[in-house]
Amino acid sequence: MYESIVPLRQLMPQEPAPPSIEAMRGKVEQILGKTTAAPLEDRIKAQHHRIQRGLLLYETCSSEELQVFCQQRGINLPRGCYRITRRARDEMIERLESADDNIIFHKYVDLPAELGLLVIESYMSSVPRVSLNDAPPPICGVSRTVRHDSLATFYQNRTLPLCYDLRGSSPKLHIISYYIKSRLCDSEVGYIRKYSIDGLFDSDSYSYFTLHIAKDGTGYQILDKKEPVLEREKRIVAKMVEQMKASLDGMLAETGKIVPATSDASRWVRMWERAWKDVDYEERVERNRIHRPLAGPPLPP
Repeated sequence: MYESIVPLRQLMPQEPAPPSIEAMRGKVEQILGKTTAAPLEDRIKAQHHRIQRGLLLYETCSSEELQVFCQQRGINLPRGCYRITRRARDEMIERLESADDNIIFHKYVDLPAELGLLVIESYMSSVPRVSLNDAPPPICGVSRTVRHDSLATFYQNRTLPLCYDLRGSSPKLHIISYYIKSRLCDSEVGYIRKYSIDGLFDSDSYSYFTLHIAKDGTGYQILDKKEPVLEREKRIVAKMVEQMKASLDGMLAETGKIVPATSDASRWVRMWERAWKDVDYEERVERNRIHRPLAGPPLPP
């Protein structure tokens, strides 16, 4: 059975649900307490993300502490910040959070690129190689400068599994959607270099191949192919792979690099659908050709 051959099928039902906005709000309120004015969802998500990264929620600080933080970090204080108002606090918090996201460690920047990468790789070698569901280690969130190298190293050996269900009337992306929709943002998907792509035709008939993207994004390989049982299914897979190659070649021709995005997973659904329809069309043409009466001279009276 397909489920016994491919562990992915067994794992899919066990994926945890993404945290709801209420769960995020609860985490934030554990630190900040409940407020009379309900924050916007985007703000709740941003605060929850800071908690996950182990960063301070500046709302817990007094206005005087915020002023000191701004002065220590060379941040120009907004006009009127010396008058303790809600607007002044919000502006200082916004500037401090922006500084956190864009902080530069000058000593790291001064290293040669190759040596800086060795530092990151040395750190990452101590990070357990677990599932893609695990959040990146804290080093991936300390600054924009370190984030690029550390995320590239973190994701380069991890595989994003995608399963396309072809058993119904049209293809469906039966992916571990928790990864794409909740845990991984577009900027992180761009670092993934390996995809396992399954096409499930029946419980005993499936296709499988892996897409390997070069570390620098300038090339790709499609490997580890496993074909389904029926000839018709093999033709569908061949057409799907042909379309995927054309799409990847187009990216290389246009930008010189392959940078995957979350939208690609859905775009590949349409490729499966086109491949399916192309094979259906070819079969109809062939049936019509076989059943069409042969042309010839008219029968004698």
